[in-house]
Amino acid sequence: MINAVAKAAEAHGWDEELWQLAEASWGFFLHHRDYESFLELCTAGIAAARRCQLPLVEARMHSQAGYVHERLRRFEQAAAHHAAALEIGEREQHGPTQATALSRMARDARARGHVEAALELYERSAEKHAEIGRPRGVAMARRRRGDLLAALGREDDAVRELTEAAAIMEEAGDASQLARTVISLAAIHARRGDYHRAHAELVSALEGVERLQSPHFQAEVLTALAGLERGHGDEASAERRLEEARLLSRDAAEPPH
Repeated sequence: MINAVAKAAEAHGWDEELWQLAEASWGFFLHHRDYESFLELCTAGIAAARRCQLPLVEARMHSQAGYVHERLRRFEQAAAHHAAALEIGEREQHGPTQATALSRMARDARARGHVEAALELYERSAEKHAEIGRPRGVAMARRRRGDLLAALGREDDAVRELTEAAAIMEEAGDASQLARTVISLAAIHARRGDYHRAHAELVSALEGVERLQSPHFQAEVLTALAGLERGHGDEASAERRLEEARLLSRDAAEPPH
C-alpha cells in the first residue's frame, strides 16, 4: 500500500511528498523487516530529494538504504550508499552526516574483513563526533574499536579504548551501553586471570540495567556473568543466572537494534 502511494506520487511529480513518505516509512519497514519493499521506496525517495535539491535529506536516505543492504549482507551496495552520504556530508560541511557515514562505513569494512580500514574509519568517526560535541558518538566508536582490537588480540589497546568509552557512558548516564562496554572489558580481565575484577564490574553493570528495567540488557549481562562464573567453576550460580536470562529474554518485547 505504501509503495503504491509512492508510485502515484512519483507519477504526478509530487517529489516533496514522495521523499517525505519515504523518510517517514523508515520505522514501519524496519519493524516489519520488509527490506526489499523499503529499498524500492527509498531509491525513489533519494531521487526525489535530489530533484528537490535537499542534499541532507538525500544523505539520510542513503544511510537508511545502506543499513538495509547491511541487513541483507550486501556489503558492497551498503558501502556505496554510505560513501554517497559521506560525500554529501563533506560537501555540505555537515558534521553529523559525516560522523554517521564514517561509523556505517567502518561497520561495512569490518563485515568484509577489512580490519585496518574499519579501525581507521571508527577513529575518524570518533574524532568527528568529538568535533561536533557528541560524546555518546565518541563512546560508541571507541567501544567498537575496542571490540575489534580485542578480537585481534591487541588487548592493551582494546582496554584503553573500552575504558575511555565506559567513562563517557558513565558520565552520560547511559547504563545500557555502559553495560555492553563493561561486558567487553570483563571478558579481557577474565582472560588475564582477574576474575574478581571482571565479576565486580559485571555485577555493577547488572545493577545499572536493572534500574532501567530493561529485560534485554539485563539478559545480556546475566549471560556474561553466567559464562564468567561457569569458567570459574561456579556451575550452580551460572545456571541460576542463565535461567533468569532466559525468562527475561522470553518476556522482553523490545524492537530489534
